[in-house]
Amino acid sequence: MLINFISEFVIQFVLAVIISIILVNYFSLKYKIMILLFLIPILTVIFLLLSNINFSSDKFDSELWKSNIQLREEMAKSVVKNKQFIGKTKEEIYVLLGKSFERDSIHKDTIFYIISEQYFPTYLYLKFKKNKVTEVGITTD
Repeated sequence: MLINFISEFVIQFVLAVIISIILVNYFSLKYKIMILLFLIPILTVIFLLLSNINFSSDKFDSELWKSNIQLREEMAKSVVKNKQFIGKTKEEIYVLLGKSFERDSIHKDTIFYIISEQYFPTYLYLKFKKNKVTEVGITTD
């Protein structure tokens, strides 16, 4: 977590420095140092704040799941990370996610939902024992 923050900070800081250097070329020499001293920290903070705003729909929303396949991958990652469906019944899953498809008889206790078809099909899978979800994951098999 700390390493991610540090790497994110360094990226934003470098971006702020580059933009500041480009912008200072339009000012006279006596203002350049003052502008750099204020502009770099301000831009760094702005970029860090903007980078933490999540513009995608990663929290699970049943209606969005059913109506927009393009949003499913981020929602599926959130579902897996938060173990959101563990303990739910098949009936509850069908209400939340809609009808799934059965892949084959080998996976009779697992249901699959397509979440992405960009390069190869990716699926959210839910494994059941005694009609309760015991495992949730993402697979490309």
